[in-house]
Amino acid sequence: MPLLKLGQREHMEMLRKGLLYMNSLAFFKELEDPARGDPYEGTDSNIQPWDIGEFIIEPHVAGFEKISVAPSELAGPIRIALNRTSACNVRG
Repeated sequence: MPLLKLGQREHMEMLRKGLLYMNSLAFFKELEDPARGDPYEGTDSNIQPWDIGEFIIEPHVAGFEKISVAPSELAGPIRIALNRTSACNVRG
């Protein structure tokens, strides 16, 4: 598969020498430019409400009780991000 890269001459010369600058997933997740930023970067799972029988939150904190949420009460999918990949570098 061929690679096509456009950019400043200085950066192209660095690429030819094997040097490539890459930002972290966290950088792109927090980027406000809609063309480059993606709030779903690093998402490990998206669970749709219709795939859930019951959603239970157990805070394991004194004074807070278990909370049960019916799928019909969810506004949208549940996104799970464990942040294990947020420090991984990617090229945008």
